[in-house]
Order: sequence, then structure tokens, then C-alpha cells
Amino acid sequence: MWKTFTPVLLTAGLLVLSCDQLEDKPQLLESLAHSQWEVTGYLPPATPEPKVSPVPYQLTFINDSTFILQLDINRLVGKYSATQGGDFSVREIKRTDNCCDSEYALQMAEIVQGANVFQSTKEGIALQGSGEVFLKKKITVNP
Repeated sequence: MWKTFTPVLLTAGLLVLSCDQLEDKPQLLESLAHSQWEVTGYLPPATPEPKVSPVPYQLTFINDSTFILQLDINRLVGKYSATQGGDFSVREIKRTDNCCDSEYALQMAEIVQGANVFQSTKEGIALQGSGEVFLKKKITVNP
């Protein structure tokens, strides 16, 4: 009886161990290139409640190294790098200066510029650094 039962136990044990190891692996994140995202809100540093976006700000990842963040009046254009593991960095920021953006837009832009991590959320992705910016993928419909 043990001769028949032992292989079944060993197989079941190996199956359980392999499933546990699969769950521990980090989930690979999607590429950001060629995607548009709507800002749904941000969480300033040391603040318990996220601030909901008053207008539909848009963050567009043009390709695998360039992004545009449309603010109230101005826009940020910059270079970024992102890995599937969730590392994120921003550099070479240029900003148009056509008057005044809201305090909300300026704080959100500051968080995006300092972001060093991006991760999947239930609604989309979050850019994190000294605060968090929450983004929801913008669906474009082809006519």
C-alpha cells in the first residue's frame, strides 16, 4: 500500500511547492509605450486621503522613452524609463509656461517628476515617489 501511496504524496507535495513559488514571483507590468492615461487623483506625501482630479489631466507615453503630461494650461514633456519589474525614472523635463496652472496640477506634476516606481492597481497604474499619482488607462475607440 505504501508503494502506491508514496508517489501520490510526493507528486502532490511537489505540486503544492511549485504553486507557492509561482505566487511569490512578482507580476510583470505592461509596457507603458504608446498608451494614454487619465489622472484620477493623487496622494501627496504624508496625507491620508487622495485628492480626486478636478479635470481630466492626461499622461501620454509617446514611445518607450518620451511622455507628455497635459496640465491645466501648460504641459510637461520629458524622458522616462520603466522596467517590467516596476522601476521608473523621469529625466530631461521641459515645461511650457503659458501662465498659471492650479495648485493641484503643480503638485501632481511634482509627484510625476519624482516618481521612481510604477505598479498595477485595480483601476490602472500608480506612479510612486514622494507621493502617488493614480492613472486609469484611456480607451481609444477606432471608428
